[in-house]
Amino acid sequence: MKKLSLFFAFITLVYLCLWAGFGGIFALNFTFALVSFLLIVFIVFYLQKRKIDSLIQNASKEELEALSEAYKSKQERLEEEEEEFFAKDSNSTLEQKTTEIPQSQGIPLKKRKFWHNFSAINTKTGVKMFFLPLRLFAYGFLVVGILLLIKQQSFDVFAFFSGLVVANLLILVMLLFARTN
Repeated sequence: MKKLSLFFAFITLVYLCLWAGFGGIFALNFTFALVSFLLIVFIVFYLQKRKIDSLIQNASKEELEALSEAYKSKQERLEEEEEEFFAKDSNSTLEQKTTEIPQSQGIPLKKRKFWHNFSAINTKTGVKMFFLPLRLFAYGFLVVGILLLIKQQSFDVFAFFSGLVVANLLILVMLLFARTN
């Protein structure tokens, strides 16, 4: 609750500063773009977090171990491979080296065309992810807000895109602070 009140205090401060510096229409468009973009990002984050939490709760022990193995850091994997390499006998490594096929003689990978990456399963998953009520609400808020601003003849493109840029920068700053803590 404290973070939410700080967020609204920050938005109010930004709005008042913009109102004083650039005028009401600029401040309105800038703030609307900032709030609507942050709303979309936080709703998407919330839905993904909820989906991941439910998957983890319903997963078996083997699936959780496989998941933790998949997310091991690259350094940990290299250290494990190095330990395995030095642990083997020198005789077994010589035999493995003579039986391995060199990379240059391996089967070349087939290049896939862009359109071959699309499948019915990927399309179905994408549609299911997009048409969630909260996500539709967030996008609807953005579209209806833009249409209302255009109808009132107070839509300022520069101010709107400035708000989107600042919203992206705020997200990056928040991620940077989250990583440092």
